[in-house]
Amino acid sequence: MRTEESEVRALSAELGLSIVTASILAGRGMASAEKAREFLAPSLERDWPSTASIPGMAAAAERVARAVRDRERIVVFGDFDLDGISSAALALLGLRRLGGDVAATVPHRFREGYGLTPPAIERLLGMKPDLVVTVDTGVSAAAEVATLKGHGVDVVVTDHHEPGDLVPIDTPVANPKLVGPGALELAGAGVALALVRAVGEVLGEPDVWKDLTDLATLGTVADIVPLTGPNRALVSDGLERMRSSARTGIAALASVSGVDVAEMAAEKIAFSLAPRLNAAGRMADPGLALDLLVEIDASRAAELAVALDEHNRLRQAAEGDLMDLALAEADRVHREGARVLVLAGEGWHEGVRGIVASRIVSRYGIPALLFCVEDGEAQGSGRSVAGVDLFSAVNSTAHMLTRFGGHSAAVGVTLPAADLDRFASALAEWMNGVPDEAFVRSVHVDAEVPLDGLSKSLAAELARLEPFGFGNPRPLLGTRGVFLNARRAVGKRSEHLKFTAYDGVASVPGIMFRCPDIESVLVTESAVDVAYELEVDTWRGAERMQLMARDIRPQRTPDDAPAAALVEDLFSHAEEILARGDYAGIAEADSFHTKLAGVTFEGRQEIIARLSEGTPLRLERQSENPYDSNACALYDPFGDQVGFFNRTLAGALAPYVDAGVEYDVTVTEVTGGSEGESRGVNVLVARHDAIVSDEEAAEAGRTRRAELAALAAPELEERLVRHLIGDRPLHAAQVQALGHLSAGESTLVVMATGRGKSLIFHLHAARAAISRGEASVFVYPLRALVADQAFHLRDTFAELGLTVRTVTGETAPGARDEAFEALGHGGTDVVLTTPEFLDHHAARFAESGRVRFVVVDEAHHVGLSRAGHRPAYARLDRALEVLGAPLVLAVTATADAATAESICGVLGTDAVVLDPTVRENLVLDDRRGAADKTALVSAIAASGDKVIVYVNSRETTVQLARQLRSRVPHLLHAVAFYNGGMTRESRHAVEGAFRDGAVRVVVATSAFGEGVNIPDVRHVVLYHLPFNAVEFNQMCGRVGRDDKRALIHLVFGDKDARINTMILESLAPGRDDLAALYLALRDCAAEGDGSIEVTNADLAARVKQRRPKTAMNDKGVSAAIGVFRELGLVTSEGTGAYRRLQLLPAPEGKLDLASSVRYAEGLEEMAEFADFRVWALEARSNALLSRINRPILPMIGDCPDDTAAS
Repeated sequence: MRTEESEVRALSAELGLSIVTASILAGRGMASAEKAREFLAPSLERDWPSTASIPGMAAAAERVARAVRDRERIVVFGDFDLDGISSAALALLGLRRLGGDVAATVPHRFREGYGLTPPAIERLLGMKPDLVVTVDTGVSAAAEVATLKGHGVDVVVTDHHEPGDLVPIDTPVANPKLVGPGALELAGAGVALALVRAVGEVLGEPDVWKDLTDLATLGTVADIVPLTGPNRALVSDGLERMRSSARTGIAALASVSGVDVAEMAAEKIAFSLAPRLNAAGRMADPGLALDLLVEIDASRAAELAVALDEHNRLRQAAEGDLMDLALAEADRVHREGARVLVLAGEGWHEGVRGIVASRIVSRYGIPALLFCVEDGEAQGSGRSVAGVDLFSAVNSTAHMLTRFGGHSAAVGVTLPAADLDRFASALAEWMNGVPDEAFVRSVHVDAEVPLDGLSKSLAAELARLEPFGFGNPRPLLGTRGVFLNARRAVGKRSEHLKFTAYDGVASVPGIMFRCPDIESVLVTESAVDVAYELEVDTWRGAERMQLMARDIRPQRTPDDAPAAALVEDLFSHAEEILARGDYAGIAEADSFHTKLAGVTFEGRQEIIARLSEGTPLRLERQSENPYDSNACALYDPFGDQVGFFNRTLAGALAPYVDAGVEYDVTVTEVTGGSEGESRGVNVLVARHDAIVSDEEAAEAGRTRRAELAALAAPELEERLVRHLIGDRPLHAAQVQALGHLSAGESTLVVMATGRGKSLIFHLHAARAAISRGEASVFVYPLRALVADQAFHLRDTFAELGLTVRTVTGETAPGARDEAFEALGHGGTDVVLTTPEFLDHHAARFAESGRVRFVVVDEAHHVGLSRAGHRPAYARLDRALEVLGAPLVLAVTATADAATAESICGVLGTDAVVLDPTVRENLVLDDRRGAADKTALVSAIAASGDKVIVYVNSRETTVQLARQLRSRVPHLLHAVAFYNGGMTRESRHAVEGAFRDGAVRVVVATSAFGEGVNIPDVRHVVLYHLPFNAVEFNQMCGRVGRDDKRALIHLVFGDKDARINTMILESLAPGRDDLAALYLALRDCAAEGDGSIEVTNADLAARVKQRRPKTAMNDKGVSAAIGVFRELGLVTSEGTGAYRRLQLLPAPEGKLDLASSVRYAEGLEEMAEFADFRVWALEARSNALLSRINRPILPMIGDCPDDTAAS
């Protein structure tokens, strides 16, 4: 039964219960508070059935009452199992209390067999009864009842088994199941108790039965009847009676069983008392158990209890022996696809065949019947699986049976041994008509709970659902993706599994008795799903939680995985992707410069000597090259080899060349050649199809743009909305903001992360470019954010005929010039940049005369700049003035009154749009500092939901994704990594597979998700600490955009913060490191002809020689050279490690590093991280969540004119 989450939460609140307990109640049909209260407070007065509701009970009670009044001799005849024994005991005591002359007996399993057999009838007649009252038997004994009547003995039948075609006639028969489907489910003991009540009502003593509920409880718990409704009320009352004043026999048996009667529970009856009471019937004389239940002498009761305990030990040994025999026979006869097992053997102990049949069912997952063969007769017991009515199956073979009885879950059968094969075939044929799903082994889990959601208080709350048993089992909880540590086999037969369940955060001990396939589980290192009951036991005076596992399922790789090819291809190229480094994405570039490698071997210097600028070279793949299977060789027009692309570049290009992409290679310069100096070759590499494909795409874009430009404003906006977000409508705050922009009003928008701030300025920039030819500038606080946003925005806008460029401090001077030139002549519509770059270069932006819309993302930085944070933000008013007062849109999720005032003042916003929407669906799972992050992430991934795991390096995306594939096998082909080293095509393929659900988990750098709206992401994991608050918000905001419950898991810790600091310091070298690098470059230049051709790693090593404590690495060298280039200290050619540097004359006087935008950006990013790290590691969980799921809004009136709240 599926219950809506809102109903569960309402039930939880009204009853004061946990969500877990409320969901279990609702799932069991008690979704209303009224039903739940009744369930939690069972009442015998309210719930016990009336006499009239049980067919035949009134007539049976009248006949028995007459016998009591007339002092007729009454003999109660039961069964040799506990239901029949307890029924006989309570009927004996109850009818005696009502004044009857009563004796009771139960059949001997081995001498007499089940029911009113001839030997049993003979013994009954010897007891000289006037009336025989059967309990828990007799409904299918028409002939046997007739025999008794033939001897002058009247009979009343009470039973609860399924009536067949042999119901006694002309005899009172009380059985709830006589009404057919939908009948009241009572145990034999329940029917016997109802008889005592009914007889008492006839005789004017209606309350005698209430003192017998403890005996009826024994049979009800031991038999397979649902512990709901009347049975629940009965057992609750009986247990309380045992706890407060245990019957002499029950107290004695509890003592030898190690059970404290003051804590008696249904499960203690089922697993401690019932086996001992049943052992008498299985191993010896069931009359011992009957004697114990009616005994009032404590000494005699103790003797009987000890005897039963010894019989139980013998039963356990016999059960083990028969289990071995039955398993051997099952292995011999079982065939794949079989739907029933019929096992038989001579000498098999008939007293334990029902128990062993149950264990065979558990092992094979299909109904099983075990027969003991003796003297040509086969007597058997059968047990079924849920969903298969074994009684109906056996009933279909009634013509070949001597006798049978039982119900849907358990049967007893007797037939000639010679007919066993025919019987098995008939059963198999009947089973073929049962739907396939009935044989699918399934476990119904009441609630999924993470390990750290388990507690003693939860266990105590779940105990309120007692008594537990059939129909109301102990709640089965489930946890996905846990790891079983400290696994070991225990028990005499090593068939029980002990373990510690661990999910990366919490660990809880557990045990699984008779663990199927224990050998396989013992060697399982991957994640498993565990279904278990939560127990709290006491060990050496201390309480502890324990998982009582009922099912352990190692996660398997599915047969069909729609993303298998994509994922396998991705991981097969993982090393190449990581090796690309500076060459990431270069294969998709239109053109690039590089320097050839391998030019000094095999006489190539002479070949190079005849090359000149403009000489075309032919590229040839050498996949059989013994040194590098990615080798790309270059040949001159005469067919002579000039050299190779360097190994890393070749690794990036080879897949494209193999796929048919062609590259044109042209010599740009031959270097060196003076005495004693080798020659080198610099080349320009141009993708042959780039010009053609780009022109085709550009033409399509121009056509689309022209079509859109012809539309009226409303229709244009409608088309743009559909292009950007599909059929989803804009929400009110977005509409309001766009309205202000359309009216030419600079606007501040404050709304929570994930609510669609970017859509507002994307849409307005597009309509401004299309309808008026205006350009826009988007200002982001981080260079990384600029790059990530541009990746998808370029594609999205290109389809509209719009072009997007990025310029930051990292942009090479030549590329900057190209960007500004394109902006001036209309070749660029949107430029993404940082506040530092705009601050330094506002005049160059203004030269275009086209920038009429400026967006300041994360505009709260303007307010923070008052305290010296990011001073470039405080100077944006000057940049806007230089630009000629363009329209401004400031967007943020965080703007209190003071911040909003600063934004309005600096950026000149006229209107304010406030979106107070809180994303209530987001839940923060605070695991900061988790000891085993990989195990925790594995457990989250194992849920099968869509998960994004954010990490801080490309290497970790691959490493962690590989670990998840190994530890969570069912995700083998549903886990992908995502980083900036991947090709554009691969990145789009992963995004598409994740959107479609073929990929369920993506381990990614911050690049994933920018510009991609995937609404149904259920989990975001921050594995590493982000570098700043913006990144933190962006990552967290990508979860739960469909407004359904979603979780943000924070697992980063202080170690991540230290690593981040080192990374930022390496990417933003200080003044001393820069000075050391400049001196190292000068040394390199002096060693040659002035040009420098050394790798970044070599330069980093030279810096370390000068400054041993430096943190500069090869990436830091790259950043520093960018600063030098911007300051006019160096020029460069080529890409990556094989580029060539040329020192320029040093300027006079002291350099102003602040004049380098790249340097300024690096310092600001380090300062921002320093503030963010303190907050991210020390803030309370609710403060962290508030930053994500709700905006910080100024009060209405805090900002100037036209303030509006959405």
